[in-house]
Amino acid sequence: MRTCSFLLALSVALLSGFTGPLHAQVQTPFFAKDGLKTAQQKAQDSLGSGLELTAVVSGEIDLGISKTSFYLDSTRGNILQPGRLPGQADVWGYVFHSPSQGKFATFFVIKLLVGYQTQSLPAFSFPVTPGARLDFTLPYENSDGMTSRLKSDQTFASYHHTHPAAAPRIVTLGQLAGTDSLTLPISFPVDQPLWTLNFPQQGDSVPGLTCFVGARSGDVFCREVSLPVLSVNDVAGSSGAGIIVAPNPGSGATRITLRLPGSARVADGVGMGLYDMRGARVMDLTASFISNDFQFAEFDSRALPAGLYYCRAAGSGWSATTGVMVERGAR
Repeated sequence: MRTCSFLLALSVALLSGFTGPLHAQVQTPFFAKDGLKTAQQKAQDSLGSGLELTAVVSGEIDLGISKTSFYLDSTRGNILQPGRLPGQADVWGYVFHSPSQGKFATFFVIKLLVGYQTQSLPAFSFPVTPGARLDFTLPYENSDGMTSRLKSDQTFASYHHTHPAAAPRIVTLGQLAGTDSLTLPISFPVDQPLWTLNFPQQGDSVPGLTCFVGARSGDVFCREVSLPVLSVNDVAGSSGAGIIVAPNPGSGATRITLRLPGSARVADGVGMGLYDMRGARVMDLTASFISNDFQFAEFDSRALPAGLYYCRAAGSGWSATTGVMVERGAR
């Protein structure tokens, strides 16, 4: 689950990475494995041979003119909009590691009418097991097989039936380090690459959902995640509020800065908290936020176990939520 904050950071970089003529061309969805060859070639040009593919990422990324998505269901295409199949996405990111140089590099791939194109991005910290690599030889390592297994899970099927428009904001594949923080069932085999899909909570009507799919075993586990409402006047998802966490990932002093639209009344019923993946509040940051003139809150992430958390702030007519990653060894 710490992959969430990773992709949020990548989304910001991608927004400035794909520019110009790429926006003007029609993007065609594709499966994760299909873009690997293009990404590998770009990675070898940048880092040389002997590379390890350590992670794959996708999800909802706002490109300004267009917005990328990961698709759970098939649709028929037309001259303006290509058709899509379950497990396809508009963009896939591939994280490579060079053991000889000790460097990571990330390359995003999109598919246009003229073929695949790629864009390199700055390196980001990714919580994978050292030495683990992906090769797309496992039964559910490609995104089509993973999606088929996901849709066979009763918890997911019920969620998807009740909320058919809900789409994963973040989709990742990798053999994650620090799996204890994921609070998976004891019987779930974690010694394999795991697909992680994060569906965001939408106000009080649509709960969040996090799903894990084993790339080797095909095991699936999904849990709903509902963050507590901090204000009776909360209008999540429509307020235009935003949160910036720095550093993220963090392993010490961390600052959470709030950005609000000009019309928002900051002080009315304000609240800010840090929550774990089960929705339990682990820190109340309201006092820090108020003492810093409603501009930011600070906390020491060394007080928390490594893993992914959510910061949620709300007041009268506004709210904001974002992922906060605490790195292993922070305590």
